[in-house]
Amino acid sequence: MASSEEVLALSPKHAEGAPDNQLHRNSMGVPGIVFFVVAAAAPIAGMTGLVPSTIVLGNGAAAPGAFLIAGIMLMFFAVGYATMSHHVTHTGAFFAYVGRGLGAPWGVASAFVSVLSYCLVQTAIYGFLGATVSQKMATLGLDLPWWFWCLLCIGIVQVFGILNVDLGAKVLGVLLSLEMASMILTGLAVVFQGGGPDGLDFAASFSPVHMFQGAPGIACPFALAGCLGFESTAIYDQAGHDPKRPEPRAQRH
Repeated sequence: MASSEEVLALSPKHAEGAPDNQLHRNSMGVPGIVFFVVAAAAPIAGMTGLVPSTIVLGNGAAAPGAFLIAGIMLMFFAVGYATMSHHVTHTGAFFAYVGRGLGAPWGVASAFVSVLSYCLVQTAIYGFLGATVSQKMATLGLDLPWWFWCLLCIGIVQVFGILNVDLGAKVLGVLLSLEMASMILTGLAVVFQGGGPDGLDFAASFSPVHMFQGAPGIACPFALAGCLGFESTAIYDQAGHDPKRPEPRAQRH
């Protein structure tokens, strides 16, 4: 079996020796990495898919409290994760970190689990997108099956995956800005309209009494799933202008 050093190839000199399978260096800064990471978390998909599920299956009106708890947990995680990025510069992220700490076999095992998990999540997201777009387009007179929109989206993603990563960051920047703007406008409209039928009740959202009612054990995993992609900052370290600086800064954003 190959040694950990041979499998992980963690040092910069290894990366420079195999440029064909590495990201282009100096092609992204903090804004580009932030766009990729926030887009991976899919804010609008979380608001339309995860939040309703968290409310219905979790702890109801206290769902925002579950996201607060998840955010605090990720803050503690981010400290160690950002520190690791100073010592290990590798697009494998978890694979490289686990392999450096526990050895190559455990690193490969973590990679298989990560790839399998993300493939399952990606399949679910494509299905959600296809069903949603199909319904919306049907109201405009374009009645096509859900799988058509799935395949179209997969094709677009593959094209940008082949092209330069910086181009993908710019396109994501535009789309993400529109996405965030629509969410902010919707949120402001809800607040200025006085909330739902019973008005605004911040106590119901963040009171410990309410936060641990219902099924908080279900609400917290849903909230953590809403931050999916948080760890992807390290994936783009080799594309950063200074791999030791942008990733920790991007995590703080």
